[in-house]
Amino acid sequence: MALTLPGSRDGTVGVMKYQKLAFWSAFLGYVFDCMDLNIFTLVLVPSMRELLQTTDRDLVQQAGSVVVAVKLICWGIGGVLFGIVADRFGRARTLVMTILIYAVFTGLSGLARSWGARWFARNSCFGIGGEWAVGAALVAEALPDEKRDGAMGFIQSSFAIGFLMAAIVNWVLGPYSWRWVPAYGFLPALWVLSVRRRVPESERWISVSARTQGSIATGMDSRQAHIHAASRKG
Repeated sequence: MALTLPGSRDGTVGVMKYQKLAFWSAFLGYVFDCMDLNIFTLVLVPSMRELLQTTDRDLVQQAGSVVVAVKLICWGIGGVLFGIVADRFGRARTLVMTILIYAVFTGLSGLARSWGARWFARNSCFGIGGEWAVGAALVAEALPDEKRDGAMGFIQSSFAIGFLMAAIVNWVLGPYSWRWVPAYGFLPALWVLSVRRRVPESERWISVSARTQGSIATGMDSRQAHIHAASRKG
C-alpha cells in the first residue's frame, strides 16, 4: 500500500515510511516549539530591563507579567484557530504554517526596540499553540491504534529536549547579548522546507475531506435541480 507523496520520484510513499515521516515531523516540531517557548522565558528579564531602560525590579516584573499573560492567551487561541485551519486545509500544510509563524516571530523578537514590539513579536505563541494541536492530530491519524498511545507518550519527551536546547543556546549566546538567543529561534523556519516537501497529508484527512466535498457538491446539484424544476413549473 502506498500514499501520494509530492516530490518523490514515483509519486508514492510506503505506509511505514509515511508513519515515520508523520511522527518525526511532529516530534521535531514539538522540540523546536518548546525550544522557542523557553528561549523567550530565559531572556525575559534581561530583555525587559534593556527595552524599558530600567533596573526597577517591580516594573520589569509587571511588564514581563503582561507579556506572559498575552503569550498564554495567544497560545490557547492558536490551538483552536489552527485546529479549524487544519480541518480545512490539511494537517501537513498547517503544521508548516504554525512552525513558520513561531520561528519567524521568535527571530523577530530579537530585533525589538521597545517592550511593546517585543510583546507583538510574542504572537509566535499563536503558532506554538497551533503546532501542538496539529502535530497531535497528524500523529493520531497517521499511526494505527496499537502504536498511537506509545507514540504520543514518546512525543512528550520532546519537551525535555526543547528545554535543553534552549538552555544551551542561552548559555552559549546569552553572554554576548540576549538578542542573539531569540535570533537562533529562527532555525525551525529552515527545517519546514523539508517538512513541506517530504510529509504528505493524512490519509484519513484526505478521505474525510473528499467525502465532505462530495456531500457539498451533491447538495448544490440537488438545490440547482430543485430551482430548475420550480422555474419550469412557473
